[in-house]
Amino acid sequence: MKPELIGPRIKQWRKHLGLTQAKFAELSRVHIGVLKKYERGVNVPGGEVLGAFSSTGVNINWLLTGEGSMEATKASSEASSVPQDLTTLQSHFDDLFELILQIDEDKREEAIDKMLAQVKEAARINDLERLVQKLNKEQP
Repeated sequence: MKPELIGPRIKQWRKHLGLTQAKFAELSRVHIGVLKKYERGVNVPGGEVLGAFSSTGVNINWLLTGEGSMEATKASSEASSVPQDLTTLQSHFDDLFELILQIDEDKREEAIDKMLAQVKEAARINDLERLVQKLNKEQP
């Protein structure tokens, strides 16, 4: 994940919705000045803002990584409900971002790739566990 690429994807999503910056800021409840900084890549949104953006229907995985569909599917939006305590989540994202910036540039991409692989694996395992639970409920 390259933080500077999140901004253009936020803008791409907003334009996909056919919204001005003012309307998208209003819809997502993000101050327009902050939204403009996100779109320009000056700032990177934390957990709380990502949760607000997800309420507009964007696939957060796509927003962060550029992978997958731009739009959240119904199943993925239900499966990835936003945690109640966004402050803790945002704090963790902020800590991760600061640590990533401390890694030498030539090693940064490898570290990010490893983190993404671990998170993807955890999500895959979580999906499998949900599937098993669903199948167990369906059995008589």
